[in-house]
Amino acid sequence: MRDDREAVGHQIGYGKPPKSGQFTKGVSGNPLGRPKKAPDFLSALLRELNSPLPINENGKRRVIKKRDGVVKQLVNKAVSGHLPATRLLIPYYEQVFKKAEEERLRTVDDLTDAELTEILRATQKKEARRKKMRLEVIEPLSSTEADTDEVIRGCDTR
Repeated sequence: MRDDREAVGHQIGYGKPPKSGQFTKGVSGNPLGRPKKAPDFLSALLRELNSPLPINENGKRRVIKKRDGVVKQLVNKAVSGHLPATRLLIPYYEQVFKKAEEERLRTVDDLTDAELTEILRATQKKEARRKKMRLEVIEPLSSTEADTDEVIRGCDTR
């Protein structure tokens, strides 16, 4: 064996690297960490569609989401006579029209408890905002409570 191995203070060999080649205490052997996973296409698409898009509409600058811009462009092209855009738009229009018709025909009996609770909460919030703004909710008068002649006389007709 060589004499310089003895001078280092410990054995150097297989599985025993010199101190200069070992990791120092308190310092990570992988300072950058594990590489991040490459984003999949769908999450990147969703992130881009939700990003803001500044537009000029009727001379005013507005900021909308890119997905709204895609819809706006599709409808504008279809209206201008672009046949492929029209073919793409018609099935979605029918789908939305059917859904709106179903929503319109729903009765209170068709609503779930969660939907009724949500409607009640929204109504209570509106009432609280009105009270906060000191706006009174004007209840309609029934014909038995007030005479229509009195109501007319009370109005200033000038």
